[in-house]
Amino acid sequence: MSNWPVFVTVSNISLKALNRALLLLQDFQYGGDYPENSTWVLLTSKTLPSTVPVPTKLPITSAPDNTDFASASLVEINSFMRAKEQTLAALDLSS
Repeated sequence: MSNWPVFVTVSNISLKALNRALLLLQDFQYGGDYPENSTWVLLTSKTLPSTVPVPTKLPITSAPDNTDFASASLVEINSFMRAKEQTLAALDLSS
């Protein structure tokens, strides 16, 4: 099963706001049951990892200081995903 990439598009997000957003995302996906294993990966850099990333675990203990996707529009993220489609597939990340 592929993991889903998740992007933070705001700069200097608070840890509380980030965890709340990610909990809501996981709750939406699983209808209220929090599984032990997440199926998504928080991406903060346009430089993708060289190995398959480990799914993100909640709660996040430190918010990213900055993210390459800060202020990115949906069109920009979609363009990034399309340009990196083969690399994402090799990293077991769904596009």
